[in-house]
Amino acid sequence: MAMAALLAACSERAAQPAQPGPIGEPQVVTLGAGESFVAVSPSGEELVTAMEPTVPDGADDWVREFCIRTGPGYAEATCTDTGRYGVGTWDATWNADGSKLAFVQPGSRNSQGVQDVVWVLDLATGAAEPVTPEEWIADTPDLAWAGDGRLLYTWATDARTELRTLDVDGPTGEPETVATLEEVEVRGLFVVDGVPWVAGEVREGESATRAGLYAVSDGVSGAPADLRPVLEHSPDESLVGLSPDGARAVVQGWDTHFAVPPEVHDLATGERTRINADGGPEEAVAAVAFGPDGHDRLVSVSYDGVGTSISLFDEDLDLVGERWIDRAERTYYYNGVGLTDRGITVVSSTDGQPQQVLVFPIGG
Repeated sequence: MAMAALLAACSERAAQPAQPGPIGEPQVVTLGAGESFVAVSPSGEELVTAMEPTVPDGADDWVREFCIRTGPGYAEATCTDTGRYGVGTWDATWNADGSKLAFVQPGSRNSQGVQDVVWVLDLATGAAEPVTPEEWIADTPDLAWAGDGRLLYTWATDARTELRTLDVDGPTGEPETVATLEEVEVRGLFVVDGVPWVAGEVREGESATRAGLYAVSDGVSGAPADLRPVLEHSPDESLVGLSPDGARAVVQGWDTHFAVPPEVHDLATGERTRINADGGPEEAVAAVAFGPDGHDRLVSVSYDGVGTSISLFDEDLDLVGERWIDRAERTYYYNGVGLTDRGITVVSSTDGQPQQVLVFPIGG
C-alpha cells in the first residue's frame, strides 16, 4: 500500500516538537481485544469498528460482527452479526448524507484464491450486507458514491477495468457497466459533479506511462472510455488526497530516497501550494484528509523516525495548528486519518496491543 510505503521510507532523524496550536489534547478511545477501526462518520458522532471472526455458541462456522460506537468516548456499542466470515476492511467510503458506509472485505477462499467483496453498512440499522457476489474474479475494487446515491466501483482484470454502478437501495440485480478502461491502472476513484474521476497510470505503448487524475466519459458501444486529463504529474508522484468538491488535489513525490513536501493543486487555476515545507527532507506525509462538505480545511499527518506531526491548514492553506506525537516503538498512525465535525481523528496501531482512536478537538 502507498501509505505503508511512505511510512517505511521514513528515516531516523532528530526532530523538534511542533509548537502548540488550536489542535487540542486528544480524547483517547481504546478498542477492545480483537476489535479494529473501520471508519468515523462525517459528523464524528459514530465510530464503526469490526470484530475478529469468532464461532458463536451453537454455530458451526466463523462469523464477523460490525459495531457502531456512539456517545461520550464512543463507549456505547451496538454490534450486529453479519452471519459471514471476513477479515480486514479497507477503502471505507461514506455516502453523501453519511447514512451508509461502503467498504471492501475479503470473502471466503475458493480454488482461485480469496475474493474481495464490496459491503454496505446501514448506519440506522447497523446491518452490513455484501452487495457483490464472491464468485466475481477481479482485483480489489476502488469505491465511490455517485450523487444519485448509487455506488460506483471498479471491476478490474488483467485485460481491462470496468466502472460499474449498483443501486444499493433498489431490488437486487446485476450492476451496470458505465465505462470500460484499457491500459489504465486505477489507484483511486471519485465522483465530481456526477462524473467519475480516476487516479492512476495510463500506459501508452510498451514503456511510456502517464500519471494523474482523469475524468471518465461513458464508453460507446463497448468501446474504451475517453480520459480527459484533470491533473497530470510524474509517475514518481502520487495523488494522496482530493477535496470533496474536486477543487483541490494533493500530490507528493520523492527525490531519490527522501519525500518531497506535498503540493496542493488548485484544479481550476493551476496554482500549486507546497505544504509541510518545514518538516525536513526525511519527513513524509502518510495521509491527508479534507473536511466534510462546506469545510475547506485540510489536515496532514507526517512521519519521521521519532515522531508524528499533525498539521492543520485553513481554506487559504495557511498553517493554523500543529501537534506533535512521540512515536512509541512499532506504533503507526497512517490508518484512519480524518477531519470530521468533531475534530481530527487519527488511529494508533501498536504491534500486540489494542488499537486506539485519537480524537483531537479543533479550537478557535
